[in-house]
Amino acid sequence: MNGKWIGLLLALGFMGTQLMAQNRSESTWADRLPYRSGDVVVISNVNGEVKVKGADIDEVLAKGEQTLHAKKSGGLELAQSEVQIVMRRRADTIFIFVDAPYLQSPMDPSKNRKNYGEWPKKYDFKIDFQVVVPTNAHVVAKTDNSGDVYMENIKGITKGININGDVEMVDVSTPVKAKTVNGNVEITLDRQPVESIDLKSVNGRLVVIGPENMDCEVSFKTRNGDLYTSYALSPISLSQQAERSRPNGGTRYKIDGATAYKIGAGGPKIQLNTLNGDIVVKAYNR
Repeated sequence: MNGKWIGLLLALGFMGTQLMAQNRSESTWADRLPYRSGDVVVISNVNGEVKVKGADIDEVLAKGEQTLHAKKSGGLELAQSEVQIVMRRRADTIFIFVDAPYLQSPMDPSKNRKNYGEWPKKYDFKIDFQVVVPTNAHVVAKTDNSGDVYMENIKGITKGININGDVEMVDVSTPVKAKTVNGNVEITLDRQPVESIDLKSVNGRLVVIGPENMDCEVSFKTRNGDLYTSYALSPISLSQQAERSRPNGGTRYKIDGATAYKIGAGGPKIQLNTLNGDIVVKAYNR
């Protein structure tokens, strides 16, 4: 899978391609930068998905599929002049982001851009990012709308942020942070956690999938949802206790407030907090 991604990016020759219609423009952007040990890769999107995969490489390869759509006369030309994709290094951070006069730049978060100009009156845009990073990279990936955040095979520090969409991480190591407002958050660990995990949603399900013999401390909080688990839990603090067996051999717990448990011998803390949604903590293939 990683080889396919890398080949696809290299095949582009890192040259932009563009298709245009009367009120619509589709283009492909690509770029690359060398990676130095300890670098943080920050991918910041607004409308569209972000997919990040780890591979045995020593650089960061990025591709963006951009769609611009005019709502009014002159909108397409305005969008083409305003919406830009940027890949740039500052110190130990590689930034990949969408830039426009009205968007907050991750390279300059102190500058407050409140003037939205003619967007979104005259045009819409969507950009789907695909990024390949070294396996041991530290990665922050975010988007706001019209897409999910997906991360795979990353062994450094990972952080996923969304507003209207899911966050999914597969084959990742701890520490992990992920949050969304309207969407699910799911992580699959590649090994026993050695550092913390913090997952949050407002309207969505939280899922942690780990090894069969996992050692950790888990705290759960959901107002409108239940906890489902395949692990044996030892209570640390209680605010509920209605439980019943599930047909697949797991256990269902009704949570009325924050509750903390120990799994196995205990260990790193896993914090799971949602308002409206179930919480699932299970072993692989369960």
